[in-house]
Amino acid sequence: MPNQEASSTASLSVNEWVARFGTPIELHSDQGLRLKVASWKDCRTLRIHRTRTTPYHSQSNGLVERTNCTVMTILRIFSERHQSDRWVEILPQCLLAYRAVVHSSTGYTDSLLTLGNELRPTIQVLTLLAPPECIGLPHCVKKLDERLRE
Repeated sequence: MPNQEASSTASLSVNEWVARFGTPIELHSDQGLRLKVASWKDCRTLRIHRTRTTPYHSQSNGLVERTNCTVMTILRIFSERHQSDRWVEILPQCLLAYRAVVHSSTGYTDSLLTLGNELRPTIQVLTLLAPPECIGLPHCVKKLDERLRE
């Protein structure tokens, strides 16, 4: 995003969100200026109900804060395992991992609830989701053999 002006935010929202998923029924945001002026008019035109958090109190949007924390944890793990600090390049794979995992609160993956189907993650993402002790084919084969012999 080139800047945080209201027009840039509105353009990005239409091109990246509305174009993919359709017009939302509700838009919940903080009290940031980039969503105040231009988007009120756009929301009325598109019949989108606007709700806002308490100013300067991001904790009032707990679901978003929790999701951000989880994505940051996935990003940190992925960066450590692949020895990369180029988070912009690995963020899409981290988001794929997040969307492909069954969430305890819903019992479903985000992809199923959002898109109506499950995502097929790449092997790179699957290794991120696997416990560290199961990374590497020889170790997994050995573990499987041990379980089968029991």
